[in-house]
Amino acid sequence: MEDIHRIDEGAHMDEVIEWWYFNAIFDQDCDLPGWSLIQPFTLARGLMENIHFVLIPPGKPVIDLSWHGLPAGSIETSEKGVDVRFGKNFIRGKYPRWSTHMEREWEGKEYSLDLEYQSQVDSQFRIYQAGNSRLNHFAVFRYGVEGTVTVAGKKHKVKGVGYHEHMFGLIDPASSRGWIWYCVPRTQNGGLAINLALGVAPDDSIFHKFFYFTEDGKNYGEFVDFSFEIEEERELEGNRYPHRFRLREKKKGGKLDVRIIREENPFARVHQSPFAKIAFVSGSARMEGKMTWKGKTYDLAGPSLGSAFLIVYEQPKE
Repeated sequence: MEDIHRIDEGAHMDEVIEWWYFNAIFDQDCDLPGWSLIQPFTLARGLMENIHFVLIPPGKPVIDLSWHGLPAGSIETSEKGVDVRFGKNFIRGKYPRWSTHMEREWEGKEYSLDLEYQSQVDSQFRIYQAGNSRLNHFAVFRYGVEGTVTVAGKKHKVKGVGYHEHMFGLIDPASSRGWIWYCVPRTQNGGLAINLALGVAPDDSIFHKFFYFTEDGKNYGEFVDFSFEIEEERELEGNRYPHRFRLREKKKGGKLDVRIIREENPFARVHQSPFAKIAFVSGSARMEGKMTWKGKTYDLAGPSLGSAFLIVYEQPKE
């Protein structure tokens, strides 16, 4: 059994797939109220690399400043903590603190960020396996965010919360189609941090699922046998994904009934990876609903960020 308290942030040079994912949801009382940030550095080692730098203003089209399809070796890494670099762009640090700088010109205007991240909860480490697919997962469900973001040449002071994960291993398209994943770094009432995911099999059935949460940052609860009801779907180039869904479970000591509703301005892209074509939908969402745990009822309403990562299987030729 894996050590749930294991700290594992450095690069694993022998793993095929690896990424360092950071995001942020900015507070309503800062210069960019309700904006979000998506910021993963992703390696398909020896094949290709991607850096997402996506700003999401509420109700408006995303600002995609990413680098897609970089040649292998473009991103520099280190085996000691988080240390990923691409030119002047970087994320550095060790749990529980990290810092980042990103910059890019877009449509003739300057975009950049300088942010500090400080964990507010204990980290978790878990291993997920399905057939030949195996992913090691180090996660921090909530950190505080503070710094500046420059949008079209204008600098803004920001603060908020976010989520970090370091994932490494192997994705076998014959064993796993991908996943549906969401985080709620901070609910509006009660200050819970939530991380949930559903593994999707090649036949679109769900083979693994979890809903983890913490209130005090040290003790974690979970629901792992909930129903998954898709209430509304959308399409990306013919690939269907959940836009609105409901999770429900009742067990001894706990009850869960929540909905996730994606906002109308996602980052959505179909791209070719070294091992398969991928439909990737990410961005802002919201959670609604309630949870009862050990006799206490929680309102789980809060802003969320999440993704649908789904392999596109080619149809056989007739």
